[in-house]
Amino acid sequence: MDTHTTQDDRRTTFGGGHTATPTGPLAGVPADAGRADRLAEIARYDLANPGLLAHLDAAATRAVTALAAGSSLISVMLGTAARVLAAAGPVTEVVGPPAADLCARVVEIGVHSVVDRSHGCLGVPLRSPRGHVLGAFCVVGTGPREFSDAELDWLSGAADDAATVLQFYRDDR
Repeated sequence: MDTHTTQDDRRTTFGGGHTATPTGPLAGVPADAGRADRLAEIARYDLANPGLLAHLDAAATRAVTALAAGSSLISVMLGTAARVLAAAGPVTEVVGPPAADLCARVVEIGVHSVVDRSHGCLGVPLRSPRGHVLGAFCVVGTGPREFSDAELDWLSGAADDAATVLQFYRDDR
């Protein structure tokens, strides 16, 4: 596994081929750190609301176009399984490895983006206003690829926008 992170680098790189289940410490963050809080936070959202899903589908479609990606997905992590809320592009590239691996790693790390250059994948955290990493916004390419800082910034902004939309579908009781 080719994994690195520094204070100056917002990216962690891995070679893929991992299970979608977080497998332990990565960059000093235990896989289950805040898991109960994250799951409790996710439970407060109406994730089946058609209005929410339409907004997120549109965001996933914009990501494919803006980043010239093959596919994109927006997911939340429920325990060790990802629930895909929105996707664009060929489904086979979105729901299986390497995308599932990537989303699990984004949630596991939770502090910056994850890049899988060998599959042309980029993922960023989807955060609640309380700072919980709920899931990930990922794009999957059609082959090996590098992502620019501008592309990373674009996807990070799109993830922030998606998190804002999620707030309209949250029970604040």
